[in-house]
Amino acid sequence: MATVAIRLRGGRIWNNTPRINASTGIFTILNQLSKRKFLAVCFNQSGFKFSTVDSGGNLHLFHVKENRYSLLRELGELKSVIMQFISEDRLLIGNERGSMLCVNIFSKKTEFELKAHRKNILGISLDPTHQLAVTTSTDCVIVWNTASSTWVRQKSLVAMGAGICPAVFTEAGILLTYFSDEGIKGWKTKTYDEIFELSDSSRTKTSSKDGITCLATSDDGLIVVAGEARLGGFHVWDSTTGRKQTFELPPQCGEVVQIEFLPRSHLGGIVCRNGDILFVDLTSQTVELTIADAKDMGIASITLSPRSKYMAGIAHDGSIRIFDLQAVFKYTQRRLERMKMKVIHPDLVKPKLEEKLHSNLRSKTAKKAKPKLIKLDPDMSFTEAAESLLQTLVSTRRIQSILKETGELPKKYRFLIWRYQLKLPSNVESYKTLASRAPHPSVQNLRQEYPLRDKKLFQKLQVVLSCLAHWSPVCARFSYLPSLVFPFLHLMDGRDLDKFEVVLSFLLNWGGSWFRYFPNPPLEVLSRVSRLVEDQDPVLARHFSVQGWRIEEAAWLLMKTAFTTVLTDVAWLQLFDHVFSTDPGWYEAFTAAFFIGVRSNLLALETTDELDICLSNEIHRNISKIIHKAYRMHQGRTSQEFTAIPKGAYPQRAVRYPDLEVDSQLKEYARIEAAMRARVVPIEFEKR
Repeated sequence: MATVAIRLRGGRIWNNTPRINASTGIFTILNQLSKRKFLAVCFNQSGFKFSTVDSGGNLHLFHVKENRYSLLRELGELKSVIMQFISEDRLLIGNERGSMLCVNIFSKKTEFELKAHRKNILGISLDPTHQLAVTTSTDCVIVWNTASSTWVRQKSLVAMGAGICPAVFTEAGILLTYFSDEGIKGWKTKTYDEIFELSDSSRTKTSSKDGITCLATSDDGLIVVAGEARLGGFHVWDSTTGRKQTFELPPQCGEVVQIEFLPRSHLGGIVCRNGDILFVDLTSQTVELTIADAKDMGIASITLSPRSKYMAGIAHDGSIRIFDLQAVFKYTQRRLERMKMKVIHPDLVKPKLEEKLHSNLRSKTAKKAKPKLIKLDPDMSFTEAAESLLQTLVSTRRIQSILKETGELPKKYRFLIWRYQLKLPSNVESYKTLASRAPHPSVQNLRQEYPLRDKKLFQKLQVVLSCLAHWSPVCARFSYLPSLVFPFLHLMDGRDLDKFEVVLSFLLNWGGSWFRYFPNPPLEVLSRVSRLVEDQDPVLARHFSVQGWRIEEAAWLLMKTAFTTVLTDVAWLQLFDHVFSTDPGWYEAFTAAFFIGVRSNLLALETTDELDICLSNEIHRNISKIIHKAYRMHQGRTSQEFTAIPKGAYPQRAVRYPDLEVDSQLKEYARIEAAMRARVVPIEFEKR
C-alpha cells in the first residue's frame, strides 16, 4: 500500500508499484502536504483518469496510466463540492454557493459557468443519451438541455422548504425526484408528466432530517433503492411489479448516506454513517462484502470507475483511499458473513392514472434457477449440439452485457451467437432444393462484374445469389446484392446453409421494405435516417442541402451494401454483432450516426463525384464511438419487430414486391432457362 503526499503543482503518483493491502483492498492513500482535506473525487468515462478537489479549491487531475498528476485550476476556498465528468474531457463542478463550473481538462479553460442555483449543490446526474442533465441543490431541482455547448435550463422543480435529496435519471430516461412533502416520483422528461409515485413511510410523518437520504437505480432500471434515515436502512422497489421491501441495517451502521450500484449488476455499494461500506446483492438480499475499519479509515463517500475495477473513497479524516475492488472481493475478511437481510414490511407502488411503472421500465429478470443437468441427443451433429448448449447457457441479456462491456462478441463464438440471435432454423431440405436447381440466369455474367480470384469463394457467391433469386424473383433484380452477400461468405465460418440463412434473415428483417418499394429505394426508411441526421447535426444536414445532395441517396448507398464499402473487415464484424443483437430499427440509427461520425470528411467535400468516392472507400473511424452514438440516437424510437425464419420451407411470400414490375423479367428468365436446357443461346441474349 502506497501513501502519496500531494504537492500543489503536480508530480508522480507512485515511485514504486503499489501493493494491495490484503485485508482492505486499498493500494493507494492520497494525503495533502498541508492540512487541507479532500472534498470530492470522480473518475472520467474511460476510468483511466480521476479528478480531486480539496478545501483550498485546488483541482487536480490524475493520469493513472501515465503515473502523474497535475494542477488544473485553483478555485478558491470551498466547503462543499460535487463533481461529475459530463464527457471524456469536460468536468462539471458545483459548490456550496450554487454555481457550477465546466472545465476542459485538456485546455484547463472554463467552457461555461451556470448560476441558476442559489444554495449548496447536492448532486449531478446525466440521462443515458447525455442530452439532458439534472442538478439538485437544497432548494430546487433543475433539468438542463445539454445538446449545445452551453447548457440551457429546461425545467425547474422548487422544494418550497421541503426536504430534498439528489434527483437521478434511470437507464430508461425517467427522472426520479424526492421531496419530503411529496415522496418519490417518476417523471417523463419530454412532457414532465408524472408517471408514478413510490410510497415511503417517512412522507409527511417525520421531519426532513428523518426522511429519504439518497436515491439510486440499477443500470437495467429494474431496481430502485432509497436510503431512509429514520429506519437506519433502505427501501427497495421492484420496478416491474411495484413491490417494495424495507431492509434494516445493523444498529452500529447508522443511517445510509450514499448508494452506488456496480455497473451491469444488482450489487449495491451502501455507505453507512459510521464509515462502513456494505456491498449488498439486492436480488438475493445478502450482504456479499463489508469494508470496515472505523478506527482508521471511516469512509464518508465513494465513487466507482465505469467498469467498477476501482473505487475511490473520501475518508472522514479528509484523505482519499483508492481500492482495487477485484482484490476486495477476493481477499477482504467479511465482518458480516453472508447473512439474510431482515425484511421489515412489503408495500406496493401507487400507480398514477392508468399508467403502470412496468410499462416504462424494463421487464423483470427471471429468478435464479437451480442448476440443471444439460442433456444432449447423441444423434445430434456437432453444430446442432453446440447450438443447443449455447441456447441453454447464453441469454440475450447476457449477450447485451458482453457487447456493452467489450464492444463486440468473442471471436471464437461469434457466428454461433449470430445463429442463436437470428434463431436460424437449419432448413436443410429446403436449402438443398434451392441449391440443386440450375444456376439462375441472373448470375450467368457474375464473373464479369465480380472477378474474384478465389474460385471456391466465387462459386459459393454464385450459389447463394442463385438460391436467393430462385427463392424470390425480385432478388434477381437487386444489382447491389453481390456486394451485400459477399462479406457474409468471406468472413463467416461454418456451413453454406448457415450463411444463406443469415443473409435471408437480414433481407427479411432489415431489408423487408426494400422489396416493397422496388425498383425505387425504400423512401420511408431513408426519410427516417434523414430526420435523425437533421435533428442531431443540423450543420451537416445544411451542408448536404447547400451542395445539392440528398441524405437519403447517400444513406441508400451504404445501407444496401451493408456498409461493406466503407468499413474494414474487423469493423464490419463488430457492427453486425450489434445489428443482430438489437431490433431492426437500430440499423437506421447507425446509418445516421455513421454520417455524424465521419462529418469532418463529409464537410470537406464539394462535388458529387467526391461524395461518391468517399462513400466507396474505407473510412477509418472509431467504430465503437459510432455504435455508442447509434444506441443513444435509437433510444426512445419505436422498436421494429424481428421475425425469425420458420422451420421447414422458406416463406415464399414473406416479402411483398410489385408483381407487374417483376413479371416481365420472370418471363424473360424462363425463356432463357428453357434455351439453356436445350443448349441453345438466343441471339437476343447475345446482343445484350
